[in-house]
Amino acid sequence: PVEDQERSSLKVQEITDFEQFRALEPCWNQTLDKSQRPLVYLTYEWLSTWWKCHSVDGKQLRVLVIKDSQDILGLAPLMIVRERFFGLPITKIEFISMAKYADSPANCSASLDFIITDKHEKVIETIVSYLLHSQSHWQFLRLNPIAEDSASLPLLQYEALRRGYIFETRNVFTNACVYVEEDWKNSVFSRSKHVKRLAGMEQKLRQQGQLKYTEYRSPAELMKSYDEVLDIERRSWKWKKGVTINSAPYRDFYRLFAEEASRKGWLRLAMMEVNEKRIAYDYNVQYAGNLEALKCSYDLAYCYLSPG
Repeated sequence: PVEDQERSSLKVQEITDFEQFRALEPCWNQTLDKSQRPLVYLTYEWLSTWWKCHSVDGKQLRVLVIKDSQDILGLAPLMIVRERFFGLPITKIEFISMAKYADSPANCSASLDFIITDKHEKVIETIVSYLLHSQSHWQFLRLNPIAEDSASLPLLQYEALRRGYIFETRNVFTNACVYVEEDWKNSVFSRSKHVKRLAGMEQKLRQQGQLKYTEYRSPAELMKSYDEVLDIERRSWKWKKGVTINSAPYRDFYRLFAEEASRKGWLRLAMMEVNEKRIAYDYNVQYAGNLEALKCSYDLAYCYLSPG
């Protein structure tokens, strides 16, 4: 590649240890909320919890704070990953909370990105330039899963190609999104082609006995209900064939993040009961106007009634 001699007028602060990262907590979500993509996967709570659970296996923090004078214009939640590729040692720069494969069942983050509040083109240019001139010798800048409509994506492509680097994009999965413009019941009934079938299944569930839905939000409610989540997982198909919420690849991430989310008021943990027996759960978080479905499961004995 052609050596980049440009220097940005923006200032870059590099964060390389967790204590420095913790010092950003007061301003992190404030910056995120001003950005075009305020996702729960980019919150300080999500990224710091993931780091506590996964900061082993050759990973090192490389968070960049982009400033114009004293104002933060961008945050690059990055890490350095060292591994072997066909037996050779390689170094990559990735987003914090990335999985090795974006479509892996162990991937936690549905979407990641740079956090940018203003001067998007200049911030991306500054990030790329800074990484090229950093002391860390790396071979790949690998960023996934980044949304195909992200404003950062074409800018990253432009910055890479104009410097002579190879740039590739791959479509790895499509998120299922429901945009609600009215109350939830009417939104679902106006869209779903299977409303009658779902209503029939719910009626069959009621025929089993008393049907009850409960939502837990607070830390105290979470403490009482999380063991029930694990119990439902043990009775689900995932216990033997899938990736359960307490699987080794997660390293307690979902439990610890549920605690953080409950303290922030984001947690929406729903339970379904039949005759006082909990048979299904839905672990969601609500942030910045979006309800994100993180994990769910149901008792396999009730699969014919579609409790999920």
